[in-house]
Amino acid sequence: MAIVESYLGMDGNHSGKTFDALLSLYSGTLAAGASTPNVYLGRGFVDADLVFNVTGTVPADTSVEIELADDAAFTVGVVVQQAFEPKTGRNIKPFRNNIGQGDLKAYIRLTLTGGPVIVEAFLAKK
Repeated sequence: MAIVESYLGMDGNHSGKTFDALLSLYSGTLAAGASTPNVYLGRGFVDADLVFNVTGTVPADTSVEIELADDAAFTVGVVVQQAFEPKTGRNIKPFRNNIGQGDLKAYIRLTLTGGPVIVEAFLAKK
């Protein structure tokens, strides 16, 4: 998929954002109830767009949860930052890894309910 080039060339406020291979969340078929691998964001503040590109049909009652945690095993400080219903094509969600009054989370993963869907997901940092 050529999502990176297409995303950076889109109309809108996307100038100054960059693709970082270390912030690639997933590429392939994500099964119902499955989570993407956990990705380390670092201990600092991350201001980015979550780009979730879906190829093919999205089954009814499918949603994606953006989950954040303090540890790689997702056992400490786990929160669902937001959930959204993906559509076929490009889904872009603003993303920040702070919860409440600056509680920064170091890890991210996406969990799918419903599905399966064919996706490519990454964070495009500002």
